[in-house]
Amino acid sequence: MMGTMTTPPPYEIHPRADGIIRFRLNGYWEWPTMLAFERDLEALFAQLARRGRLLASLVDGRTYATQSARVVERHRINQMRFADHWGSRSAVILPGVLAAMQARRVYSDDECGYFTDEAEAIEFLRGRLQRDRAALQAAGQRRA
Repeated sequence: MMGTMTTPPPYEIHPRADGIIRFRLNGYWEWPTMLAFERDLEALFAQLARRGRLLASLVDGRTYATQSARVVERHRINQMRFADHWGSRSAVILPGVLAAMQARRVYSDDECGYFTDEAEAIEFLRGRLQRDRAALQAAGQRRA
């Protein structure tokens, strides 16, 4: 007997205890999906902003389809809107070159890391978090 295939949700957002927010993006998005994702981001960052900790963004785009120009542009706008939350602490996991080209248009920050391996992306982000936490601590000590 064949099992039934289930379609994954268009996106999942999972804040991790280590400060990395994992975004898993799936399939092709229609405009209402983009707007729902945006509302979920706004709610998440309103909640996390109260905690006042450094965050990093891990975007798993291995099953994310090439998107319409409208959706790509909105991702780019949201990347800029929410950049204060993760600064240069972003990594994107991609399946190949075409997806990397599209992601580079969205994540125009030269410091964003592009990976095909999740463990490498997480290590990259942990290094960025450690670097930025040390810089904040050093700045606080200079003011004291």
